[in-house]
Amino acid sequence: MKKILLSLVLAVALLGILGVSAAAADLPLIYDEADLLTDFDEASLKATLEGISNQYDMDVAVVTIDSLAEKGYEGYNAPMNFADDYFDYNGFGRGANRDGLVLLLAMETRDWWISTRGRAIHVFTDYGINEYIGNNITPYLSSGDYSKAFTEYANCSAALIEYEKTHGEPYDYDSDKEPVKPFSLMRLLGSVVAGLLGGLVPVSSMTSKLKSVRSQPNARSYAKEDSVRVTQANDFFIGRHVSRTAIERSSSSGGSSTHVSSSGATHGGGGGKF
Repeated sequence: MKKILLSLVLAVALLGILGVSAAAADLPLIYDEADLLTDFDEASLKATLEGISNQYDMDVAVVTIDSLAEKGYEGYNAPMNFADDYFDYNGFGRGANRDGLVLLLAMETRDWWISTRGRAIHVFTDYGINEYIGNNITPYLSSGDYSKAFTEYANCSAALIEYEKTHGEPYDYDSDKEPVKPFSLMRLLGSVVAGLLGGLVPVSSMTSKLKSVRSQPNARSYAKEDSVRVTQANDFFIGRHVSRTAIERSSSSGGSSTHVSSSGATHGGGGGKF
């Protein structure tokens, strides 16, 4: 009897563990409350975020809201506080240290903020977040191309994780090399097709209008005889101007600054306006 009870207890415990794991796996990595994405773009982004999160065992998520004030968050640190709380109280993060990051977009105040936790604090330095990710996504956010901005965020996140994995240290202000974004075959094919269509359509249109023109075997056939004669040619060096600008290096000590959220968890992060 005792063996049966023990087996039942172990079975319930195992089911509980599996249930938690399944719940974590089903956690939506994109929450578009501000309704910035089409259904197609949201599904595509979801697949990208899930692929990166599973590949590196680190949640990479996106959340958009209309207003921080409506959520009860106000003041200078409102974006940071909401992003931290959203991460903590919605169960994001993988493993014992809750490894992961979430990008918040608040439309009313036009704030973006990335909150990191666990291993992501080390991988995503202040410089990596503000200069690398920020510089890549802000132009798209400002122009209203949110789908492209979120895709850039996902690819930049993967690049920074891969950089730390490859180099043994995170990308920072004094790093010699830039992170390399993941290669996308679909994006390459899309660019090729767009280029071909963009060139073939107008060329075909112009060609169809040339009813009386026939191709010639060589270039001489298109030139009138004795129409151009070059009798003398000279090269003149008229001057040189070289402009040099010193590249300033940040005096920052680098790394990731941290703070404690309302749940008592340690977070890193960074952000700005768009």
